[in-house]
Amino acid sequence: MIENAKKLKAEDITNRIEEYMDDVYVVDKDFTWTYIHTHEEFCGPYFYKTKEK
Repeated sequence: MIENAKKLKAEDITNRIEEYMDDVYVVDKDFTWTYIHTHEEFCGPYFYKTKEK
C-alpha cells in the first residue's frame, strides 16, 4: 500500500513482467476513485470518481 501517492505518475505504476504488461488498478482507501492503466497502449488510462452524496 502506498501511503502518500501525491507525486505518483502513470509511468511509475506500469506492471511489466517478462515483456508482458498487466492492467493496473489504483484506488484510494475509501474506494471513492479509481485509476486504471490498461495493458493496451491505445486504450486509457481511465479515471473514475464516484458521485458525492
